[in-house]
Amino acid sequence: MKDKNTPWVLLAQYAREGAVWKVAFILSAFTIVLMGFALSHSSQTPKKAYIVPGIFRPGIYTAGEEVEDVVGDVAERFVLLIGSVTPDTADLVERRSARYLSPYFQSRFSEELKLMLDPIRGGIGFLFSPTDKRVRKVDEKTYSATISGTREMISGGVVKKTEKYSFEITLERTAPTELNVYGYQITDMRKGAVNQ
Repeated sequence: MKDKNTPWVLLAQYAREGAVWKVAFILSAFTIVLMGFALSHSSQTPKKAYIVPGIFRPGIYTAGEEVEDVVGDVAERFVLLIGSVTPDTADLVERRSARYLSPYFQSRFSEELKLMLDPIRGGIGFLFSPTDKRVRKVDEKTYSATISGTREMISGGVVKKTEKYSFEITLERTAPTELNVYGYQITDMRKGAVNQ
């Protein structure tokens, strides 16, 4: 009986397997090239992003995130800046808060800030700890953010008073600039102790 694995039979089998491997290689190469084009196109397509430097969460917000998240974070950053202040940081608060404000609100806020910072320069400090943040859309360009929490009055390193406190911030969308990289400016603010 003749052996089935003659050189000609083996050659035919290897030729068939070689053809299968060649087809698999060509399909794999085609898939890799196609994926490369798709990746290149995806990486070069511009996508809208909100960049909020120095925020507590990572600083880049993609278009898939809610605008309310960005607005809330900008409002919270402003509230923490003006709500937690000591005699050592009063001048810094005065300078840094201006970048958040609309030109119309800036003069009114500077008078309010002066009233707020005068006792602080006299040795009193405040520490605000937010516990709740709510953002609602007023119209196409305007948002309202309410940030509630606890405010402690500190004097001589001792907590003299603790109260529930709330800030209501009105923000308006604007074109981002070097001074206002957030693209939102504060147009109004109300603050005060919350009746328990």
